[in-house]
Amino acid sequence: MHIQLHHAILLFILFSFLGWILEFAYRALANRNLVNPGVLFGPYVPIYGFGALMLIILYSQTAHLDIFYRAGIYFMAISVMEYITGEILLLVFKRRYWDYTDDALNIRGHVCLPFSIYWVILALVFEKTFYPLSIHLVQQISYVHAILVNTLLVSILCIDLSMLTGFPQKMFRQTAMYISREFNPEFPVFQRVLSSVQSRFPGIPEEVTNYLSDIQLHAIARKLYERFNNE
Repeated sequence: MHIQLHHAILLFILFSFLGWILEFAYRALANRNLVNPGVLFGPYVPIYGFGALMLIILYSQTAHLDIFYRAGIYFMAISVMEYITGEILLLVFKRRYWDYTDDALNIRGHVCLPFSIYWVILALVFEKTFYPLSIHLVQQISYVHAILVNTLLVSILCIDLSMLTGFPQKMFRQTAMYISREFNPEFPVFQRVLSSVQSRFPGIPEEVTNYLSDIQLHAIARKLYERFNNE
């Protein structure tokens, strides 16, 4: 079955959200504590979105096979994806977002036999329930509406990811560093600003110069930079 790109993005977002609900409910019951189960700040777990797309593709290619063959394919595909994702998250964020270390037959705590079997059972349920329902749902959405929704939600995801990686904080540090350097009275840019002001307002050059010196933008920026750099 061929799935268009805008439908695939909708499915990814939908199942990322449903996966967040599943993880939230499971951890709330298991740990008796309400926590955000995702890597990101918002209510979505991308591994479920990727996993759902993978299962949709696999099922569309293996629907004619016996259920035991499909179960074996699901077992291998899900286990490999879960292991690779676990390794990447541990490498990048230095944190385990799930840990099977105490479970039987685990590999580095990223995958284990009992949970892999659970995922296969859920995959078999998925192919007969969520798969047809989700395909029917996204096909009811027009191309224009799908593009609008995708643009909005993907933008939110990108902002969320940037916050997780600390990109805005890095940009702020760089900006603060630039201001502290360029607006120092000893540097050319500051001198050019003063010269421009003096040429436009020749009657108040001294007052303007004193005012700009009193602001001490460079000192303020330096303090901000040092504060955020030490966090």
